[in-house]
Amino acid sequence: MNMSESLGTPVSHSELLATAAHLHVQMRRLMGRVTDTEWIVASPDYARAMIKLAKDKAVEDNLPTLLQTAQRLELQLRPLAPPASTRAAPNGSVPAPAQDPSAEGGLSAAAQQLAQRYVGRLR
Repeated sequence: MNMSESLGTPVSHSELLATAAHLHVQMRRLMGRVTDTEWIVASPDYARAMIKLAKDKAVEDNLPTLLQTAQRLELQLRPLAPPASTRAAPNGSVPAPAQDPSAEGGLSAAAQQLAQRYVGRLR
């Protein structure tokens, strides 16, 4: 883990992609599992699933490098602050959850474009 990650500084998209690619290579070599690095960066659910899979395999088979890479990606993807809906209001009450702008249309425009490209590549 480098110093910027331990201090909680946000990482760039290219750094996330590089770590996801590193995890992809290790998972392919050690597990025979093929992943989509772009989708790991774009989809939090997919990223969590791949990180969990890698961590479970690393613990099961004693693979410290795989575990370190999965933990590094997990740290890079972790939000710096809790979501607004879980923060307490000044009077101590918890505010109603904010409406997610992407929830109305399902996904943001960038995520929709990536999802279409991802599905298109599978056909």
